[in-house]
Amino acid sequence: ILETMRALSTQPPLPNDVVVLITDAEEEGLFGARAFVSAHAWAKDVSVVLNFEARGSTGPAAMFEVTRQNGFLVDALAHAGVRRPVATSLTGEVYRRMPNDTDLTVFARAGMAGMNFAFADGVARYHTARDRPEELDPRSVQHQLDYALPLVRALGAADLATPRAPDRVYFAVGSWLVRYPARFALGLAIAVSGAFALLLGADVRRGLVRVQDVALAAVAVLTFVLLGGAVGILVEQLAQLVARDPVRARGIDSLAPDVERLGLALAVVAVVGLALAELARRLPPPAVVRGALAPVALLALLVAFTAPGASHVLVWPVAAATAALALE
Repeated sequence: ILETMRALSTQPPLPNDVVVLITDAEEEGLFGARAFVSAHAWAKDVSVVLNFEARGSTGPAAMFEVTRQNGFLVDALAHAGVRRPVATSLTGEVYRRMPNDTDLTVFARAGMAGMNFAFADGVARYHTARDRPEELDPRSVQHQLDYALPLVRALGAADLATPRAPDRVYFAVGSWLVRYPARFALGLAIAVSGAFALLLGADVRRGLVRVQDVALAAVAVLTFVLLGGAVGILVEQLAQLVARDPVRARGIDSLAPDVERLGLALAVVAVVGLALAELARRLPPPAVVRGALAPVALLALLVAFTAPGASHVLVWPVAAATAALALE
């Protein structure tokens, strides 16, 4: 925040005012944000809030939440020239269903539009004696600045009379922020899942697969995925049990998160992979592939209907897999 203000001070003033607010007592009850909204004369004039958070000491900064009617702000993020954006509407759908609050919660309830940014690796240091300035990764702070400065410049020169537009589904691919209206999510899911259903029907008619084999494979794959998830939970619990350091015992995201996450992922992949290999020996491989894809296609429809911001995680893999199968 301070570096953003320093950089802005070297340039001509922006058309819109920029309010710098550093709040205290967020963890104790969002008291700083509440005090600003309820008692400060400037609060009534605020249109957009950029809220910078941290839940750790390292890692990439993500734009993990944006207020409802997010189209204006998502488009601003896409056009502001942010380097290496980390953003997906999936996190917004998840966070909206969690009991967690940040200062942005207070501002949103006061009618302000806004975005939340945070880095969250190194969470084992969070709220402990190890949460020291020397443990803070400068690259994470720089990534926050990579959002703050271009966005303040862009929003500082924008028309903020109505900083809202219909919601977007969005996700980052490299330096690009892919986005499209959330109202298209269900139609897209229906089209993609329908294309897979037509492909599967054609495969059955030409004798490439049998319906019963595909159904058996679908049930088996779902079972394997649930088993893999159970293994992941078990590995995490065992890591906590054997950890002698009480800081490390706080969870799998410890002082070496990448190593532990890799180990956890490999354990899950090993279980699911071995199970799929055994299944492929018992059923025709084309049936296994289509059986694995069928539940994902159905889930894409459900997610697009109930949580459109999360639909891209399922819809686009199904679309790519269906296209690949059609080209066999």
